Amino acid sequence: MIFINSMAAKITAKGYIVLLYVIFSVIYYEIVIQLVSVKKPILIHISEIDHMLTHSNDENEILRLLEECNTLYKTIEKDANSLY
Repeated sequence: MIFINSMAAKITAKGYIVLLYVIFSVIYYEIVIQLVSVKKPILIHISEIDHMLTHSNDENEILRLLEECNTLYKTIEKDANSLY
């Protein structure tokens, strides 16, 4: 009888641990997916600006694009720093 109760307690404990793991995983991945879906268009826009910067010869355009790029970087700075 003691063995049966002990096994039931172990199975229950493992079930709770798995449940907690699944809950934390779902929350974590939901947060990551939400952050990526919000930040990806900004990163694509920064990439486009970078491409324009490498092919531009106009100094005023380069300064304007650098300012725009810096502004975009500041909007995602906190999230980008947390990745690295």
